[in-house]
Amino acid sequence: MKVATLTVSQSAESSVTVRGIADAADLQAFAEAVSTGASISRYMVDGSVVLLSDIDASTLTDWTPIGNRTHPFTGTFDGRGHCVSGLNLSCDASVSADNGFFGVISSATIKNLVLGRDGDVIRVTGTSAGPANAGGVCAAATSSSFLAVQNRLTLEYMSEGASGRELCLGGICGKADKVIFQNCRNYADVLCPLKALAGGFAGSASGSVSSCAAYGTPSFAASAPESASAERCVVCVGLKHRLCTSF
Repeated sequence: MKVATLTVSQSAESSVTVRGIADAADLQAFAEAVSTGASISRYMVDGSVVLLSDIDASTLTDWTPIGNRTHPFTGTFDGRGHCVSGLNLSCDASVSADNGFFGVISSATIKNLVLGRDGDVIRVTGTSAGPANAGGVCAAATSSSFLAVQNRLTLEYMSEGASGRELCLGGICGKADKVIFQNCRNYADVLCPLKALAGGFAGSASGSVSSCAAYGTPSFAASAPESASAERCVVCVGLKHRLCTSF
């Protein structure tokens, strides 16, 4: 008697891994991968980390900023015009001195990203052991670019430790060194009871800025500009409804 043999093969569709960040779980896993130096290829399309859709991040609470001083984010993050919203994030300055949606980036590009809706907030508490930076979008950036980024994620910095020139706070970026800002908008507030280098757009910055504006309100004890560049950044880009074309 001849026995028929049935061969079952896995379909091509089921074996394909969808690359990119599709939801809040992916976003958190990506942040943790960057900050531990693990592979992020799972989230990349054509060499860039991409958002695949708008993301409701209301399930996220304790947040690991994307990148730190040991493992900065060094690639391209393309939001593709999508929005990450529902954010109510908490960061501990005793764990990391650089807090924001992104922590530390270097030789990176953040583009086409809409971060937050009205009422979204990131809170920084704890005590930093040394100089600290915080921003709605990014805490500290070096030799990087922000292109077509909109931010509505309010920064509430309630940490102790760093203050004055050792504390840089901004709606888009806290401390920016050799950074390009282009077509960016900040609609969020920057709140801090301490003296700080702080502004509605950036706290301390060098580089270039074009077609950018800040509409949020920075609220802090006093600005402590360490240079003419930083002072112009605080005054020019920190005020409401002010369009700044250069630092």
